[in-house]
Amino acid sequence: MSIRTRASGELGTMPVDEVIEKLSDAITNHRNF
Repeated sequence: MSIRTRASGELGTMPVDEVIEKLSDAITNHRNF
């Protein structure tokens, strides 16, 4: 997946499982992706 966030801008391409892990961590810890 190619990821772009409001907080960090363009994050580039990463595997789907890595995106899920980062999103889950961000939600759990109440922080930006």
